[in-house]
Amino acid sequence: PKGVLRQIDFFEEPITFLKNVEKSRLHSIDESCFFYSQSRQPQQQQARQKSKPSLSDSKEIHNEIEALSSFDGMTMCIISRGSATVEEGNDGDGPDAKAMHSSALAWGELLRYSWEWNGQNINIDDPHSRNGDCGAPGGFTAAPMLAVAAVAPVVAQNGRHYLRRIDKWLARTVNEATGNSPPNLWTMACHAVSLRDCFVSPDTTNAQNMTTSEILSTSSVPLLTARERWHLHALYQLLHNNHREAMGAYLRLLELYPGDLLGLSLAMDVAFTLGDARSALR
Repeated sequence: PKGVLRQIDFFEEPITFLKNVEKSRLHSIDESCFFYSQSRQPQQQQARQKSKPSLSDSKEIHNEIEALSSFDGMTMCIISRGSATVEEGNDGDGPDAKAMHSSALAWGELLRYSWEWNGQNINIDDPHSRNGDCGAPGGFTAAPMLAVAAVAPVVAQNGRHYLRRIDKWLARTVNEATGNSPPNLWTMACHAVSLRDCFVSPDTTNAQNMTTSEILSTSSVPLLTARERWHLHALYQLLHNNHREAMGAYLRLLELYPGDLLGLSLAMDVAFTLGDARSALR
């Protein structure tokens, strides 16, 4: 569909980039994405709220190739447990420190690109957003798998509370060169999982030039590939600390895509967190 780009990663798997897609063309069959409000009410804990699918606001982003490269670098880092990465870490404190530094460099680069593609809080079912009051009129931009690679390993091993702690640390930083706000892992993860059951309608702007049969033959199609949707379903469960359900999603993913090394690595992380050696060996 128009505005939905597919790029092939290092393992020859398609990665979806949503670029300036009109809001009216996006639909979801599932509105069960919950996330914590960014604001804290006085003397109240952050309340869990119900969110409809949300995506990044439209902006001039032309770096999907560079973003895919950062995704590949982080994927290699995740799969190899930090022993293989395209980044050159500092080896002044020995090979172990170099591996950790290299992993941190790869993660930092991916966070930057993931935040660019998934960083705005826009609701596609918000009527104000549809009227252009919220976001640019060009449409939406998102890259869910970038958020998966950036966030899933953290919550798989340490849970959502650790993720929120990282966001608190990041909130204290600022890019002095650009003045941009730091990335928020929780926000980009919620944006990504809200697309897990999203459908996109065909572009009918030229409907007057189409025959009746062509118009009737057009129908909504899944926005993401089946592999991406299973990754996002697993991440959705991890964001709620439902590691057992996430384990089931990863096992189903590996049944359908046995060569998915990213899914295998994340499944092993979840199994370790659960203390479930049997699932890991499956």
